[in-house]
Amino acid sequence: MREVLTLLPKLSNEGFESLKQETLAFSKELGKVPEEVVPALYQSLSAGVPRENVFEFLKTAGELTNQDELSMLLILNTLKDYSIDIKD
Repeated sequence: MREVLTLLPKLSNEGFESLKQETLAFSKELGKVPEEVVPALYQSLSAGVPRENVFEFLKTAGELTNQDELSMLLILNTLKDYSIDIKD
């Protein structure tokens, strides 16, 4: 999770704890361990997905890719490579 924090330098300690709890809850919802979710979380934030929408984005991406982490990362990297603004 510390690598995720590097993308959110203005996040307070409370905000970071909240993000960790959301990540744990999201992992449980997907039936994945957090170690499988954190890389997708990092890539999503790195690609420009806003913090407040990141879990909704990951859920949608997971549904589209049948919750396959590698496919989610491929989608994120493709969007990033083509400079597609995810915020739009």
